[in-house]
Amino acid sequence: MRPLVVAILVGFFQTTLPAIAASNSATSRLAGQMAEAAKTIPDSLFILHSSDSDVAFSGWFSATCRESCTRIASFFDTSWIHPFDIYLYSDRASIDKQWQQDWGMPDFKSECWMVASGIGTRLDYLSPHAWRTEACEHDADDTLEWKEILTHELTHVFNGQHNPVPDFTGLDSIGWLVEGLAVLVSGQLDAERLTQAHDAVANHQIPSHLADFWSGSHRYAICGSLVHYIDQAYGRQTIRRLLCCVSEEQVLAILGITESELIENWKTSLVKGD
Repeated sequence: MRPLVVAILVGFFQTTLPAIAASNSATSRLAGQMAEAAKTIPDSLFILHSSDSDVAFSGWFSATCRESCTRIASFFDTSWIHPFDIYLYSDRASIDKQWQQDWGMPDFKSECWMVASGIGTRLDYLSPHAWRTEACEHDADDTLEWKEILTHELTHVFNGQHNPVPDFTGLDSIGWLVEGLAVLVSGQLDAERLTQAHDAVANHQIPSHLADFWSGSHRYAICGSLVHYIDQAYGRQTIRRLLCCVSEEQVLAILGITESELIENWKTSLVKGD
């Protein structure tokens, strides 16, 4: 065996194997944390309401809800506050009827991409069985997408339970935070969305004000990336404190920064690839 090959292999074992061991150790720690968090998720945390047509699906859905609730509690390292209801709808007409009642909008008709919503007391979810004919921009056969959307909305439920305004009424100015948290926790901030955020910065497509971040085709990418930056720069304890914010002023006061500074620091971190 040539000396160069030997050197390469020695370097591999000296650097790569410890990294793999560290990764495995981190994975084990995360599993342990989630197991601990699961102990705090009582069987009575939520009640699932579903139609007869979704009986077979509701078993998977209930188990996935519990798994997502564990993931969320582990991420924030704090507990759910009170039980809530989950409603699984078999068709769009049914979920629209509920939203018309909840939002006081008798003529409301949901957009085809709207398949779920979550507030502090409840979660509404259009069954994926209806997505193929009654939804757009979603893959009815992608179980990962089902789960990510479910976890996204459950994060809203969790956030609502820790916020003075559990249904987020009037919190449009921090919609970027509410949605960005859900994107981050659910795993929707994948490589594709990170690339979208990076490209939006490179092409000067970022709004000047935070209140406008939750808009446009790349809103999930931009808001999720911004909240990810805050998590990395300020830590998980700060993220927990942001759960109870009801205004942009509160958020910026906790971070000790101005709006323009936050936006510029986040954009710089994206360009650097942090």
